[in-house]
Amino acid sequence: MRKFIALSVVALMACGSDPVTGGDAAADAMVDAATDTSTSTDAGSDATSGDGGSSALLGAFIYQDVTQNTNNNRIGLTSDGKLIDAYQYDILKATKGGKVSYGDPTFTRLSNGRWAMTAWTGFEDTHGSNQLMYHEAACPNVVDADVKTLGAKTAVGCKASKAVTGGKTSQIFEVNGSNYVFSNINGELYMTRLTDSTHKATDLDALCIKETAPTKLADLAWGETMLAVSKTLANGILLSDSGIARRKDGTWVLFLKGYPTTAGCTGPGLCELCARGIYRSTSTDLITWTTPVKLFDKASVPDATTYPDGSVWVYWQDFTATCAAQDEKLAQRAPISGAYELADLTLSTRVAVSIPKEAFETDTKLHYPTNGNPIPLPDNAAKAALEACLK
Repeated sequence: MRKFIALSVVALMACGSDPVTGGDAAADAMVDAATDTSTSTDAGSDATSGDGGSSALLGAFIYQDVTQNTNNNRIGLTSDGKLIDAYQYDILKATKGGKVSYGDPTFTRLSNGRWAMTAWTGFEDTHGSNQLMYHEAACPNVVDADVKTLGAKTAVGCKASKAVTGGKTSQIFEVNGSNYVFSNINGELYMTRLTDSTHKATDLDALCIKETAPTKLADLAWGETMLAVSKTLANGILLSDSGIARRKDGTWVLFLKGYPTTAGCTGPGLCELCARGIYRSTSTDLITWTTPVKLFDKASVPDATTYPDGSVWVYWQDFTATCAAQDEKLAQRAPISGAYELADLTLSTRVAVSIPKEAFETDTKLHYPTNGNPIPLPDNAAKAALEACLK
């Protein structure tokens, strides 16, 4: 588990694991399902059965397998959002302690069927720290040489900043044919436009952090980054990792990791770990957001998705047992928990993600995986295409 580097706003980036060296919400596939009004089923309509989904395939599920020397991202499938049938296949192999780092890799299946990975660079990375890493290919498998690293652009109207991101990004999501992603800078949440009708994300060389945020989404140009959720809106909560989903009525839902500045912690450790929480903010236009409201205490590293059945799920690293025992050593066994929005927009009872094919599930000497990363798969053709990548 990666700790906060420090408790300053600059260092608010705690997530699952240390950035390591390697070998969104949702893409439009899930947005289409989320905004389909032809069915009367509410998001989370399976709440009465307690499973938030049907026996049909919901999607893939990526998780980070943490060992003494490596953090490797692996992938499996799920039909219920909680039981993961693992392929036991590394789509990103990363070694700790090198000069090229992957901080909290987050994967997205784009609406065109391609796969993207976003991450942040660590302090020892040769590209510079807190830069945005981007990889895109036909398969989720990450090739080091094909990863782009994006820093802040210096130009009129662009804010000077050493950091472009300092923690886990959301998944990439699509609006009107353009791709966007959320990341945090200095304890606030920013949104970046990665593509437009004539530019790809792989064409980017740097990002312009806007000095003044646009008031309309269409005014955020390709390669520009704008402040979305400020510390003022968050009532002083320092924001970091994020996940995004979209409800069937079109409302966007951000799930955010937050740290209250009133917690009184003096540095990284059990106090800071147990002060983390998962917050929710919503928007109808991606410009104006509601004040984040806490959903879960003692929680970190959120990710979210809208599965093909329309249910909005959030996943997080659950430190409840660690904090109850006041034993930081238990943090390495912190489970990945999940919950889904009910029809009244409250959250279901949390469930523990289980990956029974993996040794860490029963061997308590091993680190439990981190960074649960749900990926909706719209049909069996998408599943077959994924499996072809894993051979």
